[in-house]
Amino acid sequence: MNILEKITDETQRKVYLKYASLPPPFDVVGFGLELGLEIKESAELPNKISGFIKQIENGKISICVNKSHAPNRKRFTVAHELGHYFLHRDRLAVGIIDGILNREAGVADPIEYEANDFGANLLMPEELFVQIWKQKDSSISDMALIFQVSESAIITRAKFLNLAQDYYGYFA
Repeated sequence: MNILEKITDETQRKVYLKYASLPPPFDVVGFGLELGLEIKESAELPNKISGFIKQIENGKISICVNKSHAPNRKRFTVAHELGHYFLHRDRLAVGIIDGILNREAGVADPIEYEANDFGANLLMPEELFVQIWKQKDSSISDMALIFQVSESAIITRAKFLNLAQDYYGYFA
């Protein structure tokens, strides 16, 4: 996914390019705040809900993440919710909560996959990811530290980019 194809507003594109030009990890919170979004944590979310995005008063958009989750999980949640912001703006008035009910019912929710793909591309841009992956001295744990994501996120991204055939049995 080319993120710039999904960010159509010229001002927002400039903000993205500013953050994307910095060395990793991508500052998802700074990016969201500079876009004018509210980003907050809540200790009241059940553990199975990572976060949500919703339009609040005066048309402002709010992203809320689960305060009890690990820092890397919270970063991915913000990146995922930014995916909803750019890809599913028409649904923000009612809010989008992680598709937990659909997952529990065994139903695939395409907008969740799209937001995950956006989030993965935001945090682990393909070109940079491949470059670092191909360095002989880069381990999965090194990459997780560089991008500030979980090791399973690194393996999932590598699998998606057809770089990690050896890990197909470990993560779905």
